[in-house]
Amino acid sequence: MSEKAESKSEKAGAKKDERPKGPLDAFRDLVGQWERGVNQIANEAMGNEQFSRLMHGATSAAAGAKAEAKKDPEIPAWGADTVRVCRS
Repeated sequence: MSEKAESKSEKAGAKKDERPKGPLDAFRDLVGQWERGVNQIANEAMGNEQFSRLMHGATSAAAGAKAEAKKDPEIPAWGADTVRVCRS
């Protein structure tokens, strides 16, 4: 490896080992670590066949409920376009 390449890799390694400079940097690092952990767990769960079945069932149930609500005028069809504010 050339001297320039070695010095660049040493600088990159040094940046990773530096401690946070302030409370906001520490918080940003904490949130980044938390996000990586949550993403890893979510990716493992989404790769599971049971998760796929669960999501399919939930989507089917929601679609069925929405279809039934449209059929029966007594059941309010809730949504962003149908929500009304009650005034007294």
